[in-house]
Amino acid sequence: MFFNKRECKHKQISPYMDSGYCPDCGEYVYCNWYLIRCSCCNIKRDGIIKNNIILPKYKFCSNCGSDKFYIIKLKKINFIDLKYAIFKKETKNEILKSNLSIFWVSEQNENQPYLCELIN
Repeated sequence: MFFNKRECKHKQISPYMDSGYCPDCGEYVYCNWYLIRCSCCNIKRDGIIKNNIILPKYKFCSNCGSDKFYIIKLKKINFIDLKYAIFKKETKNEILKSNLSIFWVSEQNENQPYLCELIN
């Protein structure tokens, strides 16, 4: 028989804490804030967490149209950045696994192969 291991969401860990042990699963959880900025015009972009990866909400920047971005890990959240900041609860294992490269794949034309761009 296979048992589905439910992943703990660490709901009892407050965003006001820097880190601490989760009372539900016992793992040490880090509370991190991230900000996404456009690589071209440096404007702040809205972001989402999809499959535990931080991504911009829209593929292209609303200011310049670029699809390149970079992620900043904030040491402390400011009131001004609160609208664009992404809060993520991470364990030590998730932080070690987070060295990923992300690719946008554009549509294939008849004469060209798939175009991929490194975003991370």
